[in-house]
Formats: sequence, C-alpha cells, structure tokens
Amino acid sequence: MTDSRLRFWQWWLLVSLGMQALTGYLIAFTLHTGLWEWHQSRVGLALWGSGTYPAEVRAYRMWIAAVLGSTMTAWAVALLWVVAVPFARRERWAWLCIATSVLVWAPVDTGLSLLHGVYVNALFNVLPIMMMAVPLAATWRQFFGRGGRSTFR
Repeated sequence: MTDSRLRFWQWWLLVSLGMQALTGYLIAFTLHTGLWEWHQSRVGLALWGSGTYPAEVRAYRMWIAAVLGSTMTAWAVALLWVVAVPFARRERWAWLCIATSVLVWAPVDTGLSLLHGVYVNALFNVLPIMMMAVPLAATWRQFFGRGGRSTFR
C-alpha cells in the first residue's frame, strides 16, 4: 500500500471519528428534540410498548443521554489522536488500539440492543461499525503483512 493510500484511509478514519464525536454531542444535548424522534420512538416501543416515554423515565433518559453522548465523544476524540499521529506512522499498536476499541464496543452494544429488542439501535450501529471496519481491513496488510513494520512501536 502506498503512502497516499494510507493517507486516504487515515483521512477516512479522521472524518468518521469526527462525525462520531459530533454525534455524541448531539445525543448529549439534543436527544429530547425532534432530531432523534425516529430513534427514540422506536426505543420506547421496544422497551415500554409506546413511542412515548413514561414520566418516570424522562429524567433518566436525559441523564443517560448526557453520559452516553459525552462518552461517545471522548472515545472518538481519543481515537482521533491515535489516527492523527501513530496510525499515520504505521505503528502497529495504533491499528490494534482502533481495532480493539471497535471490537470491545460493537458486539456488546449491538448484541445487547438485539437481545432487548431495540433493533433501531443495532441498525444505527451499522454505519459507524462499517466506517471503522473498512479502513482497518484495507490497512491490515500495511501494518501486519509482508513488508509491514517489524517493530511493535
């Protein structure tokens, strides 16, 4: 893989992670708006049998959105730094860090969403998973194949 192709995938990851950071803040600050109605009404249907949330759940919903959204943003920002410097240097630990974080998050989040019948959230995960998996697959050989870095820096 040429350096220009690696730069393309680095750019792809930077854009993807930037979008995920922004999405995290949008969840934290705008979950109660119409922007997320398509998602939240389906979550309500899956968990409470109604597209509207019970009064007792509303305060918890706003709090958990703040926690989830800020955590999503922090994860994305941390990975932005990894992609910006060590990934660009083809340091194996950077590729492993990104891959591991996706493998820790995606199956748990998606699997538990499916288990609880919150299919809209599992579907919501498909795009960010693909946006991370495609460049990781495309760059694997650059990091670990023949001619890849022999050090684990």
